[in-house]
Amino acid sequence: MALNRFMHPRNHYRNNKPDFSQLALKYPEFADHSTQDLNGKICLDFKKANSVRILTQTLLKEDFNLNVELPDDRLTPTLSSRLNYIHWIEDIFGDSYKELRGIDIGTGASCIYPILGCKINNWSFLATDVNEKNLEYADKNVKGNNMQTKIQVVKVEEGTCIPQFVLSSDQTYDFVMCNPPFFADHMEAQAITSTRKVNRPDPPSMSTAEDCESIVPGGEAQFIKQMIQESFQVKEKIRVFTSMVGKKINVSVIKEELKRRQISNFSTTEFCQGKTMRWGIAWTFDTTIKFPKSYFEKKKKGNSKLIYEIPMDNGIVIYDIQNMTAYIISQLQELKVEYKEGKRTNINSCVTMTARVNSWSNQRRKRRLEKQGLNKDIEEKKNKTPEKSSSVNSVIVHEINGTLSNNKAIEDTIIDDDKKIKIVKETVMETKNINSANISSDEIPVELKTNKTPSTSTESVVKTKSGCLDDTKKNHLVKCRIILKKTDDRIMLEIVDLDGDKRELCNQILQYFKNKLKSQA
Repeated sequence: MALNRFMHPRNHYRNNKPDFSQLALKYPEFADHSTQDLNGKICLDFKKANSVRILTQTLLKEDFNLNVELPDDRLTPTLSSRLNYIHWIEDIFGDSYKELRGIDIGTGASCIYPILGCKINNWSFLATDVNEKNLEYADKNVKGNNMQTKIQVVKVEEGTCIPQFVLSSDQTYDFVMCNPPFFADHMEAQAITSTRKVNRPDPPSMSTAEDCESIVPGGEAQFIKQMIQESFQVKEKIRVFTSMVGKKINVSVIKEELKRRQISNFSTTEFCQGKTMRWGIAWTFDTTIKFPKSYFEKKKKGNSKLIYEIPMDNGIVIYDIQNMTAYIISQLQELKVEYKEGKRTNINSCVTMTARVNSWSNQRRKRRLEKQGLNKDIEEKKNKTPEKSSSVNSVIVHEINGTLSNNKAIEDTIIDDDKKIKIVKETVMETKNINSANISSDEIPVELKTNKTPSTSTESVVKTKSGCLDDTKKNHLVKCRIILKKTDDRIMLEIVDLDGDKRELCNQILQYFKNKLKSQA
């Protein structure tokens, strides 16, 4: 899935895709690493490490007027991802984000976060690393851009995350940022012991990261847990602690650690670029900090609303919110989905629907098959010669599409001693009737075999003690909010996808209501 539309709105590359043709004309080194296809388009092979490195250096020069030297055996940063992280920190501090002072843990050879932060926002940085070569290049890049008065490059000892001298220093900092090593060992780094799916495509570009940049004991989750532990010691010195997270599975692990340590003020976000998503997590002991909402979640849910104007001549009930809401609820009951009604007034109402299975699709086909099945069964019973008995001779249980066909109740054909056919509605079946029935045990529902009243299936409506629906089960097919709004003299039906990625299913649900409303007109 292309994620550029979820890129931070202030990210330079959100609406400014690099023009390789112009870059090739302006920068000879970039031209040397690019090729031209049959249509004249300039292309770059992202599988070649040198090509990726030259592209990053070229973009830093072209778009930010920064001279950055990147060694060929160290991590080459992705600019759009780094910019997303910087803009997120800007959002955390709101209007006061200019001229902040931060700490970059594991700054790397590029020293990318401090250099970009200083260039864009005039931020000051303490840039730390444990590797001598990284420190050498980082210091060279800071001096090459005349930022030595704003950025201090410092070596720290392995085994710690936040520099210990911060505790004894008089200097305070606004934030900590970190892009920790993702992997716990070489096996995980090579996707041998990772949770990566076998059929998942390889990364689009080549990684040149050194072990010290990509591997740490325990992986990124353990590294960030250590950051959380150390943050208690320096909570008076640093306002906000943040880190990038490379694996989604680790986000919930880190959140649980924050809760375990009773840190309640924390937040997560998403960094979207190209076909890659990373995550950010932040926490603070400062009660004045209010974390912003995730732009990805806002954008995703903002595009998931479906709207339909209910026609006035629908022929159902009185055209008002109260009666229309009652009708919507009756349809949800017919679909046998879970629902919970919210506030209802004369101008709007809200019902939250949770479905475990799809019960709204192919309604016409289901009705046709059910009708055909029932008619066929009745015809067979008319032509069948029954065996005389003082008790009921046969019980036929109809099953269509894997569910009991009941048409409000199960209709069974029972043949009495006088061979008269009679249709009755069966609600309770005794074991002795089953034993005398002329059907195989495989055709008998489990509930009937055990002499129990059939229980509610997963498609049935489940109510809580308060009359609402039980939404405690986490595994569901789709969860949406059905909203009715009165605008002037019209009633609008809105369906909002609460999962964020079930728009197609929500569209099917909306179509179901539209068909129902049309059929009643």
